Amino acid sequence: MSFDYYQILQLKPTATTAEIKAAYRRLAKLFHPDKNPFAEEKFKQIKEAYETLIDTAKRNKYDAKRNYTSTIQVKKKETAKKQTPYNHTPEAEAKRQQYYREHFAGKQKAKVYSKPPETKTNYKELTSILISIPVAVALLLLLVNIYQKPKTNNIPKETKQVDTLLIKQNADKK
Repeated sequence: MSFDYYQILQLKPTATTAEIKAAYRRLAKLFHPDKNPFAEEKFKQIKEAYETLIDTAKRNKYDAKRNYTSTIQVKKKETAKKQTPYNHTPEAEAKRQQYYREHFAGKQKAKVYSKPPETKTNYKELTSILISIPVAVALLLLLVNIYQKPKTNNIPKETKQVDTLLIKQNADKK
């Protein structure tokens, strides 16, 4: 093996896939043949190192050849993604329900049936409300009576003039 892929990408053997991608992108920009025509061979090495280290099977083979056993961190992350399937057998379900009843159900019931906190009633506020409501109603009725238009008699003006003449004549006779 003539090349050390970790040194080419300037990484440690415990690098994660995100670190490998970031290093590849950074170095590919520097040594791309379009930007740097004299670094074509270096770009090929970077690409080969990236393709080997990004694939987990190829990386494990490469690490085995190099006698590196420090890929534990990478393996832990890959196995953490895989989850074991849930066991749906009746025995397992019964155990789960029993565990739930013992550890969680009793605590939740205690919280549900506890007494709510008592609120204190301020009786001064209640008495002021009871007094202010009738006072407000009385004031409203008073305002309505004040601004109510007086009722006018629907007597024609001619009859009023006749009435005034009769009153004057009666006053002269006396």
